[in-house]
Amino acid sequence: MMFFQALLAKSGWRLLQQEQGLWAEDFKAKYLKQNDILTAKASLFPCCSSAWRGVLYGTSTLSKGIKWRVGFGENVRFWTDNWLSCGPLQQHALIELTKDML
Repeated sequence: MMFFQALLAKSGWRLLQQEQGLWAEDFKAKYLKQNDILTAKASLFPCCSSAWRGVLYGTSTLSKGIKWRVGFGENVRFWTDNWLSCGPLQQHALIELTKDML
């Protein structure tokens, strides 16, 4: 069972790394319009394909083994990225955050 989940995690990794195949473009257009593979949730797609459900199943393995480097900070979303295990900082903000702050 772990091998199967690791195989599905590899598909998620390929989506995360901007894979250019037809399957990746289709999944991105249909399921990842405003999310990336790590923030996508199955509950947002009640009528999704079994292939997409499989990729989402593999993301739990993917998220355990992935490391993220900040680099120059172009892709950093301070308030909405998961910096802590309790979720994004946006959920714990003491002030109301405006769209330009996010």
